[in-house]
Amino acid sequence: MQDALEQLQADSSSEVRAEILCCHSSTVFNLMPTAPGDLYEVNKLAQQIDGLEDWQKKSFDGLLKLEVEKSGNLIPVPKLIDLARSTECCHVVDRVTNNQEFGKFYIDNKLCGGTERLTEEALVKLDYAAIGRELRLYADGVFTANSYIEQHSDLIKASRRFTSQMFVL
Repeated sequence: MQDALEQLQADSSSEVRAEILCCHSSTVFNLMPTAPGDLYEVNKLAQQIDGLEDWQKKSFDGLLKLEVEKSGNLIPVPKLIDLARSTECCHVVDRVTNNQEFGKFYIDNKLCGGTERLTEEALVKLDYAAIGRELRLYADGVFTANSYIEQHSDLIKASRRFTSQMFVL
């Protein structure tokens, strides 16, 4: 990092603003509005994303979508780091990408009390899309390209100053 700062002829990382143009690890990240960050912050974000497992990448995508829906503003790099560190704060339901699939998943897995007494004839008549929509809205969940994501606990707050080796997203 020091070498990068020297080559840029900068006295500190706060003088260098880095913009993230592309992220190969996230299907949602490239569509989201992000603010530039200082060199150490962007490096820490790259490290954090690089270390995510597949299910955590799905969780990160969901957290990104939730953040944009809440704020609608550019997401600062420290907030992106918080999101990348907070992937365990979410439930991930793989291969559920719409209200119909979510409602069916919820009923089929007996997550809704009383449905175990319903007959097959009654289950066929249920409006799974309406059930899934109501459940998603109540839980403030989102669909990504390949999953349903629901945040169940507070985000982890990351440190705001970083020193380490350089990573590329």
